[in-house]
Amino acid sequence: RLPGGTRGASQSMTAPPLTSDMWPWPYDDVGAIDVDVDVDMDDPKVRRQVEHKRRMMEQAGRQQRQPRQQREWPGGAPGQHEIKKWVVLSLGKCPAKVAYDPWSQGDDFRISFREGTFNERALTLGELREAAGGDWQEMPACDWHCVTGWSCLGVRFRGIPWATVLRLLLPPPPPAPAPGSHGAETGRAETATETETETNVPTGSIADCGWTCLFQRSADGYTAGVHRDDTEGAFLAVTDGDGVMLSEAHGGPRLVFPACFGWKSAKYLRCVELLPDHRLGFWEKLGCHSRGRWAWDERWAPGTSAKVWTVLAWITSQYRVFGGEWVWECVMVRGAQALGAAAAAAETLTWCLRTLAARANTYGERDRRRRRKRRKALKNL
Repeated sequence: RLPGGTRGASQSMTAPPLTSDMWPWPYDDVGAIDVDVDVDMDDPKVRRQVEHKRRMMEQAGRQQRQPRQQREWPGGAPGQHEIKKWVVLSLGKCPAKVAYDPWSQGDDFRISFREGTFNERALTLGELREAAGGDWQEMPACDWHCVTGWSCLGVRFRGIPWATVLRLLLPPPPPAPAPGSHGAETGRAETATETETETNVPTGSIADCGWTCLFQRSADGYTAGVHRDDTEGAFLAVTDGDGVMLSEAHGGPRLVFPACFGWKSAKYLRCVELLPDHRLGFWEKLGCHSRGRWAWDERWAPGTSAKVWTVLAWITSQYRVFGGEWVWECVMVRGAQALGAAAAAAETLTWCLRTLAARANTYGERDRRRRRKRRKALKNL
C-alpha cells in the first residue's frame, strides 16, 4: 500500500505491469505483477511518491546495465596526479667532473656496455649519433611517471632507440670467403655463414642477445635493473626536445623506459650491463618493486616494505593538499636528498663493518698460525 492513505474519492485500480526500464534487474526474471491496491491517484503526495519510486528504479536499472566508468588518471597511470614541470629528484650528490662530464666532452663522451657475447665495449656519443643517422632522432612524447605519485605528461627527448644501440653492439658477421676458393665446401660454408648472419640480425624491436636484465651503473654509485620485457620502446635520451643536452640536474644522457616508473632511468649513466639473471638496483633493495611498471601500479615490493612506503607516500601527498605544489615539491626534493644521504651513510657503515670483519679474520688466522708453530716447536723439543 502506497503512503498517503485514502483521501477524497477512493478508487480500486490495478497497478500496471512492471517493465525492464522500471525494475533494477532483468525483466524476464520478474514478469508482470498485478496487485489490487486502494490508492488515491489524485493525491499530490501519491503522485510524488510514484514518480520518485519510478526514477529510483530507472536509475538502478541503468547502473546495473552500464559498466562503472573508471576515473581518468593522467597518462592512464593509476594513483597519479599531473604536474606542469619535470621535478628534479636526486640523492643529493653529483659525480665529480673528472669522472663524468658529457657537457664538456661532447661526442667524445663514452658509455660502456657489457654482455657475455661481446664482453665489454665503449661507445662514444659520436658513434651513437652516426648510428642514429647523423643526428639525434626525435623520440615520441613520453609521460614521466614518478613512483611518489606525480606525472609529467608529454616530455620530449631526442636521442637513439635502444634497439639501434643493440644492433650496433652485435658482432659483425664474418667476412665472406673468396669465390671459388674451396669449391663445394665453400658453398656449404657460405650457406652456414648466411644462416648464422640471419640469426644474429634482430627480427623485432629488441635484438635477441640472450640477456634478461639491463643493469645500469651511474657515476654517483646509483644502480637500476630493468627486465628485458620492459625495454620495449626504450631509448637513450641525450638532449631535450630543443636539442640541448640534458642538464646536470637531470643527469645528462640516460636511458628512458616508457613502460616503467622514473626511478628505472639512471642519471649520470656510465655503464650498462646485460645480465642473464635479474639483479636488484638501489631502490629495489630499499623496498621498491623489481619491475616497476606504472600500468600495473607496481610501486613497492610485497611485504612490510610496501606498507611503510605507502604510508610515507601518503604523508608526502598531504603536503600538496595543505601546502600547495611548491611546498610539496620542496618536501620531495629535500626528502630524496636526505634519504640518499642516509643510504650513503648506511652503505659506508656496512663497508666499514665488512672491512673490520675481514681484518679480524686476517688477524685471527695469523694468531692461529703462530699457535700452530709454537705447538710444533714444543713437540720438537
